[in-house]
Amino acid sequence: MTFGLVTGFTILTAFLADVLLAPALMVLLYGHPQPSSPEDAGT
Repeated sequence: MTFGLVTGFTILTAFLADVLLAPALMVLLYGHPQPSSPEDAGT
């Protein structure tokens, strides 16, 4: 029972870290994407 709880908690923590931290780390590493033309920039 304890092993299942630890495994489930680990999988859930890894998923949340992937969803929450991956986009932030990509922005830090690669920067914000620049629009290629003024029409793509919107308002």
